[in-house]
Amino acid sequence: MSDLVNELRQYALMRANEIKKLNPEKHDEIENAYDRVKTFSGNICPMCWVNNGKAFSLEIEAKASEANYYRCKQCEFGGVFPKK
Repeated sequence: MSDLVNELRQYALMRANEIKKLNPEKHDEIENAYDRVKTFSGNICPMCWVNNGKAFSLEIEAKASEANYYRCKQCEFGGVFPKK
């Protein structure tokens, strides 16, 4: 698995943790969020995937020699991730 996918999976896990913290009584929503983290793969938006199960591709908005800036056009999630 690529370093990018591993980093994006960490964002997905952070989002699932936020859902759990903000809605501790919504057990089905929490379970769905963590299930989506387990199935996360590819260059997709971790927020859209965890929030609603939609797999929107992240697009490169800017390139540099060491890293690229990726952004989701659906939810505006974005981040700089190193090239490998």
